[in-house]
Amino acid sequence: MQHPGNIAVDDVNGGRLIFYDFGMMGSISQNIREGLLEAFYGIYEKSPDKVLEAMIQMGVLVPTGDMTAVRRTAQFFLN
Repeated sequence: MQHPGNIAVDDVNGGRLIFYDFGMMGSISQNIREGLLEAFYGIYEKSPDKVLEAMIQMGVLVPTGDMTAVRRTAQFFLN
């Protein structure tokens, strides 16, 4: 498990993450990185539609015909 002592941000070279712990690590795909960024914007704006679209983009949520209940749940958590 990572903790703040193992990660830094390189603010000189475009904000890349620097990992200091050489144990087990994974990578985050471009699609997931973009989706997380959009999800954070949606959370900041308290927009359930943006959050749900980001989750769909990342493959975390599969859209169904009626997303009303899912949208209401997202709005509940954003409030």
